[in-house]
Amino acid sequence: MLHYWFVSLSLRIPTSAWLTTTHMDQIKQILIGSKLRPTPNRIAVLEVFLKEHKSLSHGRLQCMLQYEIDRVSLYRALIDLVNAGLLSRLIDSDGVAQFHYCKMQGNNHDTLTPHFKCKNCEEIAALPDLPKTYMQHISAFGHIQNSRLLLEGICLECAKSGSPVKW
Repeated sequence: MLHYWFVSLSLRIPTSAWLTTTHMDQIKQILIGSKLRPTPNRIAVLEVFLKEHKSLSHGRLQCMLQYEIDRVSLYRALIDLVNAGLLSRLIDSDGVAQFHYCKMQGNNHDTLTPHFKCKNCEEIAALPDLPKTYMQHISAFGHIQNSRLLLEGICLECAKSGSPVKW
């Protein structure tokens, strides 16, 4: 069941019953701590990621927000959250950008953190950073400006539950 809070007479952003005043304050503090203004769009987007605990594409997120945020504003909010280090953006094997919440503070380009995405439940988990020596060996080829490493498969929870595998 969705409830609405009004930010202006023309914009209604759906929020779930999950978002209490305490959660709202926590989301605002996360945004402020990352040097972002807590706008209604950013709050709504971050709320979904904190609640869902899985990766989401731009289109899926827009659908979850019931198209109350236009696609361009939603994309801007996602990019702001990525640049602030609150979300991570990975391209999956289908070529679709997947966003997920990460507790990373700022962008650290000195380490490479691989991620694992379950093809069944779509959760993304950060794996341990690769050793710094690995990055030093790679830097022998040139200056790395961007790096993403996404491993895909079936997580242990889905494998244990015996739920049908989505491919």
